[in-house]
Amino acid sequence: MDFLQRLVPDGPFFPYDRQITPRYSAELPKVVRNWCLVSIAVNVATLTIATLILRNLAPAVLFLIFTLIAPLNILFFWRGLIETMNDTVRKLGARLPGAIRLPYPSMQWLAISLLVATSAALVAMTVLFAFLPTR
Repeated sequence: MDFLQRLVPDGPFFPYDRQITPRYSAELPKVVRNWCLVSIAVNVATLTIATLILRNLAPAVLFLIFTLIAPLNILFFWRGLIETMNDTVRKLGARLPGAIRLPYPSMQWLAISLLVATSAALVAMTVLFAFLPTR
């Protein structure tokens, strides 16, 4: 049960007031780090099972692509991602003053959604490759 509590984000989906431009924290949240590790574990399990069933290199290539897209990228380059996001939000607020009134989502929720989506896409693509006819 303690493990599941570590996967729950500590903030709402829209944590910022609509009157202020958000400033995202450059520190990697522990929740996002835990979701990165869960995503990598799911991808490794998918790779292992798919390799045993398919007996070719397609699952390994898919594993590398889908693990580099989100989990490892977020894990190692979070600070750069946040700096880019803060700069983009600041420039958007300067160009379009009405854009400040838009609800800005939490980066934790966006990162978790991306991690779940890439793991689900890896499973879907692996199943697709399993049922494609071979020549």
